[in-house]
Amino acid sequence: MENKNELPIFVEILPNVKSMTVNVGLARNKEESTYEFGLYPLKLIFESKTPSNKTISKTKTFSTSKIEIPLIQTVETSEHPIITNSDEGIDIKLKLRTFVRKRPPKKDTSISETYQAPFNSTKISSLKNILCGYCKKFLIKKNTLKKVLDMPSEHWIELVDCWMCHQESYKHAKIGDIIAQENIGLVSNNYFLLHPNNVEENSFEVDDEELHKIDWTKGLSKKWISINCTRCFASIGDGYYCKSKDEEEKDELILLAVKLNKYMTSIEMGDDDDANKKESVIQKYKFTAFLAIDFLEATKVHATYRFIIKGKNFKQPYLLIWLFGWDSKIMTNALEGCNPFRIFSRNVEEDCSVVKSDLKICDVMKILYIDCTIINQDTDDKSAKLLEQWNKDNMVEHFIYQDVICLELLLLLRKSTSCLPTSKKYMNEFLVGFMDMNG
Repeated sequence: MENKNELPIFVEILPNVKSMTVNVGLARNKEESTYEFGLYPLKLIFESKTPSNKTISKTKTFSTSKIEIPLIQTVETSEHPIITNSDEGIDIKLKLRTFVRKRPPKKDTSISETYQAPFNSTKISSLKNILCGYCKKFLIKKNTLKKVLDMPSEHWIELVDCWMCHQESYKHAKIGDIIAQENIGLVSNNYFLLHPNNVEENSFEVDDEELHKIDWTKGLSKKWISINCTRCFASIGDGYYCKSKDEEEKDELILLAVKLNKYMTSIEMGDDDDANKKESVIQKYKFTAFLAIDFLEATKVHATYRFIIKGKNFKQPYLLIWLFGWDSKIMTNALEGCNPFRIFSRNVEEDCSVVKSDLKICDVMKILYIDCTIINQDTDDKSAKLLEQWNKDNMVEHFIYQDVICLELLLLLRKSTSCLPTSKKYMNEFLVGFMDMNG
């Protein structure tokens, strides 16, 4: 908080149920303080008067703190607020009413159906290059991609039975991984799939630490291995490799495809054919925007809201996540200060706050989570039992990300929890946190 005298505010808006809850933290000498609450069509004003230590002519003076909380445009209250006092502050619950000035659509669509992953093929139709997110090194060859196409859902194989609804035999259909094609960029929710011939030479190298852990005698003969930028050594994605022997009987890695993670790279957009076009625009999203689409797609396909987040290298669980809601809006001025990321990853350089402390509305996912890094498996801890239970439950989705991303997500969720009043930080054994959807 920038102003130490400012009262801590946390606001949560639930558009679907048309509810808004405002929590105002109180001063320590609240028994001597007075408060005034004003409700207006598009704003809420909270004013407090606290006695100060100074006295003038034996008259006690007061310090005044006034906070204005903006409401969403075209939304105003339709009922009297419910005000509840507690030891840590005042809770104000408002029933909201949305004024629709245009004819509403015939069918309401949820945000899980309309939310699209950043950098899909439509949004990057003018793609010029893909860059390392940290040092901005070019990763693909210029003017080699003739087409950029969206890939189907990661769960497309599971939907084959739904598509093949006739009695004909489909034994001839070969179902497997989608293969990279030369001169065609394939776009998934959180990565770009490229052919090796379209990637700049010497732009990346295999992660030696991960390579040494691979046992090629077990599992598939082709494996995805992490790759790092050759200039700054930041992680940028994965390479699909197979191992073969050359004429001298030496083992050699052959690159078959490249995945460049969207949250580890930047995108250069522009059009060289347009003489009036100004400098190219480089864009990047926060990694949470891509994780959000993974969660939403899993809820849509599998109807599950529970996830285990695991690290790629160490294969250990970092988080248990219960997706509580994806349509929340929050405002606060009570978020703890935090330095920009760079703690775990070179090419993630952004504020680790889920929202800024400026009382501006932010679209977030509301998440219940458990930090698995502090669970003691040898005790009868409830969290340890829950982790064991979720591992055996087929309805729980497992997501595997790079370990640095798992750690950054954990840090971000813990920071988002810090702005909540103490009574709202926990729900049973879960912590309550928020994740930015838009990035």
